[in-house]
Amino acid sequence: SYGAHGRRIEDPEELGPALAEAIRRGEPTVLDVIMDKNVRVPVSGIWDVNEIYGRYR
Repeated sequence: SYGAHGRRIEDPEELGPALAEAIRRGEPTVLDVIMDKNVRVPVSGIWDVNEIYGRYR
């Protein structure tokens, strides 16, 4: 309702292309990423957003 594009991600293979599309759009985008609650994901606590942005630009 605020003009942001939204997309629901249910398959891990969709995440990279969805992120690339969001960056190409150059406008606010919400990615609703569905996680499997039974899978533990290691988290380092530090994300290099500039590196991620550059990878999909």
